[in-house]
Amino acid sequence: MGVVHWVAYGIPTSVTGFAEGETGQQTEKYVGGKSTMNLTHYFGPCTPAGAPHHYTFTLIATDLEPMALQPGMTRDEVMKALDGHAQRRDRNHRCTFSKP
Repeated sequence: MGVVHWVAYGIPTSVTGFAEGETGQQTEKYVGGKSTMNLTHYFGPCTPAGAPHHYTFTLIATDLEPMALQPGMTRDEVMKALDGHAQRRDRNHRCTFSKP
């Protein structure tokens, strides 16, 4: 699936957004999983020069309490842990970036 820039889960329903730069550090608003770079916070795209590069954001609403999953899980571990708990999934958040 390529590079995983951010794995965040346990986001309470009271959280309606993140301030600019807030996801570049661990906060109380989410539980940080493990990205490809072994980071628990977001690191932005480093789009290669040339053709547009595609990024996909997947949002999943669950029936789990925000702190139900342990910190530091990979994307695959989170997806497995959510089996049977996903209430709604939205993968339609796709972005395209390109460098000249």
